[in-house]
Amino acid sequence: MGCLSLEHIKTPTLKVVHSNSATIEKSSAGVYRYGLNGMENIDELTSVSRAAYITKFRLMDARLGKWLAVDPKAKARPWESTYMMMGDNPIKMVDPDGDKWMDKATKTRAKEMKKAFKGVIKNNNSTTADKSEAKKALKELKDLKRSDELVRITVDPTAGGAYFGMTVDANNNNILEVVVPATPAGSNPGSPSPDGYLQRSMAHELKHAHQYIKGKISFSPNTFATTINGQPVRMRGVGSLYDKEDEVEAMRRGYVFDKTFWRFGSAPNRITDNSFIVRGIYLTQPMIQLSENTQMGKINRSRANSGAFIANGGLTAPQNQMTFHNYQQTLPVANREIYIHQR
Repeated sequence: MGCLSLEHIKTPTLKVVHSNSATIEKSSAGVYRYGLNGMENIDELTSVSRAAYITKFRLMDARLGKWLAVDPKAKARPWESTYMMMGDNPIKMVDPDGDKWMDKATKTRAKEMKKAFKGVIKNNNSTTADKSEAKKALKELKDLKRSDELVRITVDPTAGGAYFGMTVDANNNNILEVVVPATPAGSNPGSPSPDGYLQRSMAHELKHAHQYIKGKISFSPNTFATTINGQPVRMRGVGSLYDKEDEVEAMRRGYVFDKTFWRFGSAPNRITDNSFIVRGIYLTQPMIQLSENTQMGKINRSRANSGAFIANGGLTAPQNQMTFHNYQQTLPVANREIYIHQR
């Protein structure tokens, strides 16, 4: 249990590195400096032990349960107090940087997937394509963390399958929902799930979440009642921008972890351009990436070809010539689809 090194990082903090344990940071007085949500404690601010914490963006007073500075992303959620800490629920939520709160399970699942993608990159047996896809995934996880959107990752034992969606909470916050069924390790040979779910499914749905923040997926302004993990929620329907290309990209991502479920082959229900065997419902859809800059007429033709309901049917000729974004601006706010405008 010998100490390999003792180095000064910054006054008054020392970093002690042990041969058989994780790095532990302590103050020069021997006091562990981290506490609530893993934030660094700064007793110097209040002279009261464990009363104040510092993060990347601001200070927090644990006695008040409030931040001591305004939310740096306040414009993203104008209906919330700019000093509110962790959604007023520090038992369930975390806000490690002081700019965006999330539930603890989401943070844990994101770390698990980050580790999984790094494992693909380090694995000498991984193909060049898989390593490239895993590197993209790591960057996209950072994008999701930095975005203003609220993201929740749920492993749901009651889910019949994995899916990505958007719910609306009691405060009218839009929450991006990544939901995958619980799958005990070893229950599905060929699809390792050490953390209780299929990594291929988690990777697939996280890709959809990233597509949303990049303006590739939209949601309906209307909601319907359903449940997640047994809890009632209001879920938005999928919007006009969802297309087959979104699904193909997500399948490529899941393919990194499982080459038996979404495999290459020549079955009649494959997606032709890259031979992914998938459900036949994608067969009739054209390989196209719809975006806010796509003309409404083209969007409606794409949805009609796939047999989907045309939410924007009956448009005039001038409206069919409008881009999706410009058309949305002509609608009452309550009727507009939910999407991220790419400025």
